[in-house]
Amino acid sequence: MSVWLSDDNPISLENRLTTTMTIHDDFLNTIGMVTNVGKTELIYFDRKKKEGNPLTVKPQLIKPNPAINVLSILFEKDLSWDTQIKKVPTKTRQILRQLKFLKKYLSTEDMSKITTSYLFGLL
Repeated sequence: MSVWLSDDNPISLENRLTTTMTIHDDFLNTIGMVTNVGKTELIYFDRKKKEGNPLTVKPQLIKPNPAINVLSILFEKDLSWDTQIKKVPTKTRQILRQLKFLKKYLSTEDMSKITTSYLFGLL
């Protein structure tokens, strides 16, 4: 699950984030689940390179990260794509080597499906 909030006022944003996370945590508790704060990530997107404050959720502290990975896409706090772009050629070469190995065992149709799902998803 992802929570995305926007606000021009940093204090208001932090208050809304804390409130939202508390509501989320309370809901999970009512259905017998818990928030894994250890796996919870926080990032503040800002082109001005300001540092965001940590967030306290049910008494654990969540520190902001410079980048987070969402469905294999790396989002950086300054909204640049540099790291993501550098990652694509390396990952593509790895996939192509694996596909070359699989080619002798699969039909053309199956290879097409696998290639489409892996490479197009990456690009």
